[in-house]
Amino acid sequence: MQTIATRDAIRWYHHALALPLKGLSALNLGPLGGENSISVIIEAILQAQRGETVDFPLSKTEQFFVRMLTGPNAPNPAPLLAYRQFNHRAQQEVLNRRGDHRLGVIWLGGGVFTLEHPLLQFARPDDWQIWTDANPKVVRTAQALFDEMQRRMNGQAQVQSLILPQDVAQLNEHIRFLAAQGVQEIVLQAFGMFYVLTGAENAAWLRQLERPKGVTLRLIVDAMSRTVDLMPAVMIAFHNQRMVYYERADIEALLRQTQPDGQIVWELPRSEQTYGQAVWLLELPPT
Repeated sequence: MQTIATRDAIRWYHHALALPLKGLSALNLGPLGGENSISVIIEAILQAQRGETVDFPLSKTEQFFVRMLTGPNAPNPAPLLAYRQFNHRAQQEVLNRRGDHRLGVIWLGGGVFTLEHPLLQFARPDDWQIWTDANPKVVRTAQALFDEMQRRMNGQAQVQSLILPQDVAQLNEHIRFLAAQGVQEIVLQAFGMFYVLTGAENAAWLRQLERPKGVTLRLIVDAMSRTVDLMPAVMIAFHNQRMVYYERADIEALLRQTQPDGQIVWELPRSEQTYGQAVWLLELPPT
């Protein structure tokens, strides 16, 4: 069997640099303390750039990294901020392709619940959303939609963390739940959940993915550049996470090994304009 995607851009020295920061954060000393979510940091920087007041809580550690990325001598934050924009292009492509059926979206590691996400901004009243983040940050303008999402779930899928590949059974439960509500198009928005895993780890959960009869599954998966700037790399090392490098050929090989009828239906290829990042929209047709 072909070996797929094993190269990690996060090196030992990134972990070494992150170690004292993790210690200070755990002890709640100085400028550090509490959790650190890259999605939260991205949203806070974007709100500040739009001249808005950040309207969701930030930990001391998140405030620290926001300052590090926006100060006068900060590294260019554009690649980090563009990451979410590139995922939004894929979300818009999902909306372009959707039919008259209701849509169900499972957000894997969604981070910040904001109407900036096209799949939330342009959701229809009968669409379904499942948010898999145990500590969601909700912007003020999206609070009503978030509350409605929780009310509709009625305890079936409370906001909770879902880690792949070990929680694939929980993911499949969400898929079965949506299918039982008459959802015929289900989207998995993976964000960083995909590239933190090796090819073998992604194959493990893709091979077990539930595919209810008559349901189209779409997956938004992405990959970062072959190398990464120091500050984002330290932020990722802070989480003990990886940044595994994927090419289109790796995605195609994963599909052949796990879901042979699946295909890439849209791609944002790597280029200088994408800072070496790539996004793919995968489609698994109805069975």
